[in-house]
Amino acid sequence: MKNIITEDMINEFNSILKNLDSGLRVDIYSSSDEKNLICIINPANNKYIKSAIFNFADEFYWILEQFFNDRGIEINYNNTGSIFWAK
Repeated sequence: MKNIITEDMINEFNSILKNLDSGLRVDIYSSSDEKNLICIINPANNKYIKSAIFNFADEFYWILEQFFNDRGIEINYNNTGSIFWAK
């Protein structure tokens, strides 16, 4: 069975980001297969942001990948590294 990212995982990861005083959060969207989620990394407060491209620190990706690797999930990114999903 393919490992998938769940809404509970995203909620747990967002709690970790909040505890780290990060200004980021992960928002989730359904993917085309409706079982796996597409995840978008956003500022925690993007009320006044219309569009932007963010360059996240390597440390953020390390935390993100460790979180999902610990759950047996390998992730893929889009070309800007702001969207990810389970492989």
